[in-house]
Amino acid sequence: PDSVDLAKYPNYIISSEPMLDVYNLVAYTSGVQDGWLKPTSKLGVLNFDCPATMRVWKNVIKPYLASQKIPITVEQTSSCIKGSSDVGRAAQDVQQAVLKMQSNGVDVVAITDIPLVVFATSAETQRYRPKYLATEGGGPSYVSLVPAGQVPNIHSPGWAPVFDLAPSQQPPRTTAQRECLASLARGG
Repeated sequence: PDSVDLAKYPNYIISSEPMLDVYNLVAYTSGVQDGWLKPTSKLGVLNFDCPATMRVWKNVIKPYLASQKIPITVEQTSSCIKGSSDVGRAAQDVQQAVLKMQSNGVDVVAITDIPLVVFATSAETQRYRPKYLATEGGGPSYVSLVPAGQVPNIHSPGWAPVFDLAPSQQPPRTTAQRECLASLARGG
């Protein structure tokens, strides 16, 4: 949900991630701050026309990109996935986006989650290796899901170390985490 959704349902709580507005903005601002995304980039964006996604794109991300003078070379929007029957069409849309972005010289692709996996896999078969701005975190999970040649090109900022860092990079457990694990162990 984005800020509009959460305003409609004030008692709705998201415990594992920030609202859509925030985590998308984290991805883009991090990409700019890290030099991954700059005014000379040829940015390609793949969105799905789900209401919250489109509101965040129009009201938060596009204005941010304009403020940073980052042009959008290709903007492709696919239909919102509403069930398993939409998955095949969505995969075809992502594969078409690969061809369109490659032919337009896109060197940074803003994309997320499973579409990123499909895009990177398809792009690898064409030896197309753009940079990826993963707009939903989860960096380590991509290592086992995309071709090895694509992995170094993924910029995946996040907010939850347990999801966003490899096991070897996890911070030390907090007292509360150690107590929780001890309680679970005592409970069998």
